Amino acid sequence: MSQVTSSLFIGRFQPFHKGHLDAIKQVLKKEQHVIIAIGSAQYSNEPENPFTARERYEMIQKTLDEEKIDRKRYSIMPVWNIENDEEWVDHLDRILPQYNNVYTGSKETKKLYKAHGKHPVKNIKISKKISATLVREKMRKEENWKPLVPKPVANLLSNS
Repeated sequence: MSQVTSSLFIGRFQPFHKGHLDAIKQVLKKEQHVIIAIGSAQYSNEPENPFTARERYEMIQKTLDEEKIDRKRYSIMPVWNIENDEEWVDHLDRILPQYNNVYTGSKETKKLYKAHGKHPVKNIKISKKISATLVREKMRKEENWKPLVPKPVANLLSNS
């Protein structure tokens, strides 16, 4: 039996939106297993990081369950950030299970992984022009943000 290889998809998911879901589906078309790393897990209750790691985990889990994505195909892991760019990739390598490729929408994350050179950085075609910044902005302004997030996320955030 061959060993399952994992790839990494990392983001802050503040909140998890339809663009993140689309990206995970793209990764799973190419990869056997994806580690979904909830970055900056220690931050919450701030304008840029309003949700706790637990809330973000729940958003992702409920969405992937509703999408009927087999839980054996992914792991969700909160990761604390360190404020040291040169050590950041090694920090992730120490705390996460082994992974091969890295998928991210973050220019900064791509830059750090490319500089490190150990893991290939794969591009994701961003087909949904959604950002968590836009979702948070619409939430603050009490504009219609729900179409930007999967239904389980809208339900969770509406009931909180």
